[in-house]
Amino acid sequence: GLAEGSISALNFANKLMFLPFNLFVVAVNTAVFPSLSALAARENHKELGHTMVFGLNLIGIFTIPAAVGLFVLSRPIVRLLFERGAFDANSTHMTAFALQFFVFGLFAQGAYNVINRTYYALQDTKTPVKISIIVVVLNLIFSLILIRHLQHGGLALANSLAALINMTLAYWLLRRRLPDLPERRLFINLGKILAASLAMGLGVHLLNGLLAAGMDFASLKSQIWHLGLCMTSGLAVYLALIMLLRVEEVQYVFDRIR
Repeated sequence: GLAEGSISALNFANKLMFLPFNLFVVAVNTAVFPSLSALAARENHKELGHTMVFGLNLIGIFTIPAAVGLFVLSRPIVRLLFERGAFDANSTHMTAFALQFFVFGLFAQGAYNVINRTYYALQDTKTPVKISIIVVVLNLIFSLILIRHLQHGGLALANSLAALINMTLAYWLLRRRLPDLPERRLFINLGKILAASLAMGLGVHLLNGLLAAGMDFASLKSQIWHLGLCMTSGLAVYLALIMLLRVEEVQYVFDRIR
């Protein structure tokens, strides 16, 4: 019952949403999992909790600003990458609409991967499966409700809501087994990252509107210049803010880059 092109729009939007996921979340998981496994084997649950929180904050550093950036620049990104041939302006609108709902679950999907690896390190594979069964049912219910009001965007939003519930349930059940979790550090740093990302998003939104006013959308060069300037400015603002707010894991990232 959806409009023609809805499934394609969801597929394109999903690919864009998973681009930062595949770039950053996979890398963080690969780096963190051996430490989680070693600490779990030694039954050092205090350090295990600290390592998991470190991983969650690293995920936040990359995925939260990426989600805000994809939300604010959804239309120019989709236009530049896909709008040619049969992929017209309406296709761009439909894909950007779905993308804006998908990105709400980007951090949750990344964070769940770290939490899930912690379960595996503790040799508990049953709990994630039980949670996933509940979440699949909830995803179906959300989809049936939201599709009536938001069309294909409702399916994307249902997916994001399910991801958020998946992450929350997994974290809530795991914290019972890791009573020494440094939650204060976790939530304070995530709050700083979110604040910096929202400030960046506001700045990029204003710059995007200013540049778009006199832009020739038919010119590929103009689109590249426009998007490049917005993304570079947003990245500069975000980096300045998280350094100013002293997010602990930022220094670790810079040390590894150097």
